[in-house]
Amino acid sequence: MYMDVKMRDYSVVPGGPVEIPIGPNGLPVVPGGPAEIPTGPNGLPVVPGGPGGIPIGPSGLPVVPGGPGAVQIGPNGLPLLPGGPGENPVGLKATSSGRKFITFFLQNGINDRPLRREIQVTAASARAKVSVSLSKSDFKKEMTVEKGQTAVIPIPTSMEMKGTGSGTDTVKIESNVDITVMSKNYKGNSGDKALIYPVDQMGLEYYIITPPSGPKDQYKEFIIISHENPTTVDIYPKIPITWNGINYSKGDKMTLNLKPFENFQIQSEKDLSGTRVVGDHNIVVITGHTCAQNNIGCSHVYEQLKPIEDWGTSFLIPGLPFQFKNDSVFIMMSQKTSIKYQSGRVNVNKEVPAGDLLQIKVNPSSPLSIQSSHGIQVLFHSLGGICNGKTYGSFLTRIQDTNSFGLGYSLIGEAEFDTNLGILIAKTTRAPGIQINAKSPTDIVWNKIPKSEFSWAEYTYGSGTHTIQHPTDPFGLLSIGYGLNKSYGSLAPCFRGTLQNNPSQSIGGSLISLKEDFNFSECSCNVDLLIFVFASYLQESDIDGHKVIRFCCPMCTTSPNPRLTPLDRD
Repeated sequence: MYMDVKMRDYSVVPGGPVEIPIGPNGLPVVPGGPAEIPTGPNGLPVVPGGPGGIPIGPSGLPVVPGGPGAVQIGPNGLPLLPGGPGENPVGLKATSSGRKFITFFLQNGINDRPLRREIQVTAASARAKVSVSLSKSDFKKEMTVEKGQTAVIPIPTSMEMKGTGSGTDTVKIESNVDITVMSKNYKGNSGDKALIYPVDQMGLEYYIITPPSGPKDQYKEFIIISHENPTTVDIYPKIPITWNGINYSKGDKMTLNLKPFENFQIQSEKDLSGTRVVGDHNIVVITGHTCAQNNIGCSHVYEQLKPIEDWGTSFLIPGLPFQFKNDSVFIMMSQKTSIKYQSGRVNVNKEVPAGDLLQIKVNPSSPLSIQSSHGIQVLFHSLGGICNGKTYGSFLTRIQDTNSFGLGYSLIGEAEFDTNLGILIAKTTRAPGIQINAKSPTDIVWNKIPKSEFSWAEYTYGSGTHTIQHPTDPFGLLSIGYGLNKSYGSLAPCFRGTLQNNPSQSIGGSLISLKEDFNFSECSCNVDLLIFVFASYLQESDIDGHKVIRFCCPMCTTSPNPRLTPLDRD
């Protein structure tokens, strides 16, 4: 969505596309701020009272030294945080959207049922041209996915990997615009879905979590996938492993040399949780169980893990409202960590060593809150049960850190399941602002999470693609489904972070502070707080004698052409 911003008659920076007020020293100043901004040794504006010479742009945010008014831009076309890892844009929490993805399917342990494997691609923000291919075969599907729609691509069943060893084809998904991707792996009713992350969210170091229980002839498992480079991977198993005739004891280093887009699966009857995996180039790691034990039998579950640099310290798990027993939460540490968790009358503080798995029961009637002194990874394992007189299966999903909540999500309703359910977590005071398919819901009941500023709610939705958004405040969303003897569960695909720009547009490099100088009444967001627009200079024209710059609105995705107009301060 775009908006027109009428600029005041300020002095301008020569050559700059945006009118910026100038102080007596000839340098840009913040509108309404002091007349002069101190400069550092490089002659550029600095943060007053800062650590010495940090350049800032007209908005008062850091810029690249030597580029007057320019904002450092990363490979995704969005501003970067100077000094950061080179990937994360300023003010934008990592979403699950991107343009390149790789994945593979773990072994599904039920061997006498038809195998169904799918990739689900959602074009949440723009029409997308997508290709899905296998790295070592002629299989390739190309399609156009319309905005707001989801395409389902069946994957050949011949690529199923069994046992420990190197796999064949890696699945590659590419798009000309940002998309979100999910995978689906079923044999009969045994299966699960997982959210797939773009390649720019791959990492170097992971710790494995596998559900510990299952029948004797079923296996804990994980798979490692390399990207474009030959990759050396060191594995430090938590249990003894034998490969290629070599016995590796607990803690021994097992080294793999993977070719580009190669994968390697490890299986064991023993728990693999706590195994450390380190690559010399970024890798993908997917974990699971061929058929994990649950309250009604067993079912295949899996989940893509996040590297340790993306772990969090604050988590909330409401529990499933229809569970008649307890589900489980698995917590993994990469270093000695103090863990505090609270549910109902249970209040525990403990220190857990690196690589140890902490398992906590989740009471469906008492939300679970977790705090940690260092980053942790948290997985939720639903153990299945009975709902509305029908038994349902289990699933495995990662839980979001509350600091990585997003502003906009897609929900993909599965027609073959009796119920598709969203579990929402939002700040109590902001929860009413959530919109579903661009409308304010009237049938959601929010439940306060004790001793927190958050509440949770459930939302039942039908088949097809749905969107859930909040204009200003991030929230969490879990997508689950259940039917007779089956279920799925995953984080909902997130396509908007805490400050969303249109990555398909080039960034002009200027930042504008929109505080009390503009009227938001024509934008469906109705934002009335300080925000920063990372501005794309798309067009300049005259309207009523004023210069008009067209921008992408960071908060609104529903208005056809929202416009911001300056308020009269005279």
